[in-house]
Amino acid sequence: MDDGLRVNDRLVVPSAELRERFSRSSGPGGQGVNTTDSRVELSFDLATSPSLPASLRARRWSAWPAGWSTAC
Repeated sequence: MDDGLRVNDRLVVPSAELRERFSRSSGPGGQGVNTTDSRVELSFDLATSPSLPASLRARRWSAWPAGWSTAC
């Protein structure tokens, strides 16, 4: 069963709305850290998510800091 990503007791983002990207980690690390995809980036499209109520999306955008990228 796919439970998605639980944000809190009232909000679960379905796995279908999440995007995973795997890449090599930068910086120091253990043996093999730079030879395997050891970093994971998880992204979510807040602006178009059907999982979030419109009121929550609007509140989030009004608080978005200037200069932050919304592109994935």
